[in-house]
Amino acid sequence: MTLKNYTRIVFALALCCVGMYGQTVSSSLEGVVVDPADAAVPNAPVTLVNPATKASRTALTDNTGTYRFLQVDPGVYNLTVRANGFKAVTQTGIDISAQETHNGGKMVLPIGSVTESISVTAEVA
Repeated sequence: MTLKNYTRIVFALALCCVGMYGQTVSSSLEGVVVDPADAAVPNAPVTLVNPATKASRTALTDNTGTYRFLQVDPGVYNLTVRANGFKAVTQTGIDISAQETHNGGKMVLPIGSVTESISVTAEVA
């Protein structure tokens, strides 16, 4: 085998390997947190937990009440939102598939104390 052929083989293998780095199985989750008057709740801590692995991540809502979790592994998650002056709301059974942007929808925080909470179970579509 000549050096020229060897170089071509190495180059072809390198191109194949580069394409593998572009593959991803992670997803994202985004949604909006509002109060009963449909006004955005900014800076509310949102916690995403995978009960199977006990992995937990926290994000804050922005000025429009939107939260985003990027690079989420596929699985079933629970989402909890807590904010001062509102009851905590938990949504369970959020099934996130590979390579999807899952819409968490609109979560309405009822007025109340932080010690009170509401649990919502997600339905499978």
